[in-house]
Amino acid sequence: MGVIYHKSSFSYKQLPDFDYYDTFPRSEPCAYLPEKGQWGWVNAAIYGGNMWLAPDPTNSSRAALYMSFDDPNYSNSDKHVKLYELQGREFNNKGAKPNYNVEPYVSDKRAYYHFDVWFPNNTVIASWRLIWQICGEESVYTGGVGNNPQFRLVFEGNHLNAVLDDYYYTDAKVHRWTVTTLEDLPKDQWIEFVVLYEQGSGFKNEDGTVVVWIDGIKKFERNDIPTATQSGTPFFVWGIGCYGSPIEPYGQVQLFKDVMVTSNFSGTSLAAQESLGTHSPLSESIFSKILDLLKDFLTKIY
Repeated sequence: MGVIYHKSSFSYKQLPDFDYYDTFPRSEPCAYLPEKGQWGWVNAAIYGGNMWLAPDPTNSSRAALYMSFDDPNYSNSDKHVKLYELQGREFNNKGAKPNYNVEPYVSDKRAYYHFDVWFPNNTVIASWRLIWQICGEESVYTGGVGNNPQFRLVFEGNHLNAVLDDYYYTDAKVHRWTVTTLEDLPKDQWIEFVVLYEQGSGFKNEDGTVVVWIDGIKKFERNDIPTATQSGTPFFVWGIGCYGSPIEPYGQVQLFKDVMVTSNFSGTSLAAQESLGTHSPLSESIFSKILDLLKDFLTKIY
């Protein structure tokens, strides 16, 4: 997987006064610091739900992050339960402010975003629900260009779509492509997502790259979309979430764990690794054993 720029496994209770099922605070800093990387999680403006750590349903010895629409009285606007990773957050008594310390996967304008997600068997999409996003120009905090996420993975009905915002297209239209469907995604088990996001040569230039793998299988690839920011300095915000429309049902839950940003492919699929020019140590060891057995066989014959 090359260099690990950021890692948040959500595998353990991190603070002495923070326990399972304690909801994350609604102001910065959030309760879970990254295990690796300079960037900090920001749970900005949670409404309509909450998030907390609880035992991983497949391994009770570790934790996972639970996000839920658990406010029965909230239906005024979108239900917003998300974690952003925002570069170089500083905390003071006046609130948080950005501090721009450029990291390699920002200056290189290319990275692999990995996360495991769990959809319970009763998962329903009434209108839409966003699970992953990248925002250009830190628009979430500045209110400047591109107030919508530049690129997101979002359920629209039962289709999980890759959506690129109209602000970045010359034709000023939102562009969307279906990655998979809710029916085709396994329920009550962990699903591995990997997203390669590489910025293009310039603002609105349609030469950027996005690839999405689900459980090691490539589901989406485009090399002709405008992924560059307007300023050319990609101080973007990215995030995971259970973020949905006002009519999303009360009680819907989504789980996350093992979130990483890496320089190389970080999935588990041998086929996907080989397609990217990397090799599994396991496959190499098996190949070596086969060669040894073949040599022994030939020696006995001759």
